[in-house]
Parts: sequence; structure tokens; C-alpha cells
Amino acid sequence: MTLATIGSEYHVGIITADLDRAMTEVGALLGVRWADVIDGVPAAALLAPGGQTGGLLRAVHSWGGPPCVELLEGEPDSVWFTDQLATLHHHAYWADDIAGSVERLQRDGWSLEVTMPDGSGAPSSFAYLTKPGLARVQLTDASRRTDTLARLGWTV
Repeated sequence: MTLATIGSEYHVGIITADLDRAMTEVGALLGVRWADVIDGVPAAALLAPGGQTGGLLRAVHSWGGPPCVELLEGEPDSVWFTDQLATLHHHAYWADDIAGSVERLQRDGWSLEVTMPDGSGAPSSFAYLTKPGLARVQLTDASRRTDTLARLGWTV
């Protein structure tokens, strides 16, 4: 199965130990400007099947583009934590059906790493999946695509 069967490409995510410094350094390296920094996601809103994860502290997206880049800074016990300035974290895709897409990827050997569950506990909003030997994948609810792209000036 290819990820193109799940949805269209969204962005590349990079984790950082210092969001402000990474905005300066990565921004200069890639030649991008940044949108407004946004607050992250508290740990209580997340589900990690392998155990509890810490929260996301702050995030920022490149403005315009391509490239379409997301920088993330997380709590020490989170999936977003690193002691590095910039480390590749994930490749994101839009998905019309997060829960269904997660199920399809799990049948293909992917493991759900963390998600923001809906009221019934099913993956919704976003999900990270991993598979040995491959880069982490993020699925993002495609219903947010138009508003997100307009807010970030992305023409993907």
C-alpha cells in the first residue's frame, strides 16, 4: 500500500529542543518565514497505545512554501522531545477518515504511536504511525485542509 492511497501530502515535521533558535536556524537554512507560534497539545488530550506520552509544548509552520515545514517542541517524555536543534520527525498526509486510515495502515504493519482520540476512543484529528525501517507518518484530518492552507499561505 502506498500512502498516496490514504491522502495527499501535507508537510514535513521537524522536532527541536529550542523552537525559537530552530526558527532562526532552520528558517535560514530552508529560506522560509514562519507563521505564528501556536500552543501545543496537553498530554491529557492524547492517547498513546504503548503508554502515556508527554504533551506538545509549542509548534510553528512555515509561511508560504513550498517547502511546507512544521517545527515542534515537546515535553521531555513526549514523542516530540529531542535534545537536538532539528531532527526529522514525520511526513504528514491529509486523510479523510483518520480511524479508517489507521486501521488500513495497521493491517499493513504500521503501529499507532499517538493520537488525539474522539469521544469513543477512536483516532481523530491526527495520528502518528510507525513501521520499522521507515519514517514516522502523521495523518491529519482533511476537513481542516482548506482553513489550514489558507492560514499558512500554502498552495499545495
